[in-house]
Amino acid sequence: MSAAGAPELSVILATDHYGSIRRTVRHVLAQTALDRIEAVFVAPSREALAADDRELAGFRHLKIVETGAAATLPEARAHGIRAATAPVVVLTETHAFPHSDWAEALIEAHRRPWAAVGPVLANGNPETMLSWAALLIAYGQWTEGARGGIVDDVPGHNSAYKRDLLLEYGDRLAEMIEAEARLHRELRADGHQLYLEPGAKIDHVNVSRPASFYAVRYHSGRLFGAARAAGWPAPRKLAYALAAPLIVAVRMRRFVSDLRRPGAPAGLLPRVLPALLLGVVISSYGEAVGALAGAGSSTHGREDMELHREEHS
Repeated sequence: MSAAGAPELSVILATDHYGSIRRTVRHVLAQTALDRIEAVFVAPSREALAADDRELAGFRHLKIVETGAAATLPEARAHGIRAATAPVVVLTETHAFPHSDWAEALIEAHRRPWAAVGPVLANGNPETMLSWAALLIAYGQWTEGARGGIVDDVPGHNSAYKRDLLLEYGDRLAEMIEAEARLHRELRADGHQLYLEPGAKIDHVNVSRPASFYAVRYHSGRLFGAARAAGWPAPRKLAYALAAPLIVAVRMRRFVSDLRRPGAPAGLLPRVLPALLLGVVISSYGEAVGALAGAGSSTHGREDMELHREEHS
């Protein structure tokens, strides 16, 4: 528990300049629990951030963390986590816009012993099937209609963690939050539990331009494959890569199940299937490459689409 008057939730938002995060900042400022929030903005420098001081005056607790120009997004987020002071930290994105009671729901859920609490995501740009496919591939099991409770995994880049558990990873922290499925597996292996909180809702804007869709699916798949296969012997990596067609079939079956549950958008399934299949094939190919050859340049390859989503949607 935090001391009286101290922040209970640190919101970590990494960016290159303030224009990229302005919309997200306004949604954070609209939170019902604003007085219990610490905003932690991570940027190459204060000058590069060029923050709007009038808007930032709305935060009771605020930190600006300077990383230098060379930091990747995972490294920047790790800097923000270390600089935060609240017992719970939540990762946020330039293209994810929380509902007004999001922070309050996360704070209340973290009064329980959960290591991580994840939100439910809605489509922030639902006009195209590529957007829906991107959302379902990345976050399908956590979209609207998902049931709350103890889960094996929570949404990457959008979930809230007990800060002291993350700090235990030391110099490995940036590596662990690059593809958070690995982090979640390690937390569960250490006896911790993860929780999905439907009261914490986010509108997530997704890549929808064809070239960007292909690129983000490949780079995300490669990062996931590299993280999953880290430490495996070469024969196991090869077997995983060769299983890519089977992985496509298993995931398509899961996504179809997600779209058939109560609360899922009516009539979406037949319209989104072609884009969904294309995205799953690309992601699985990226995973195979990542398992065999590592992450390569995919951290940088995905970064512009993460920071400047409006140019890819």
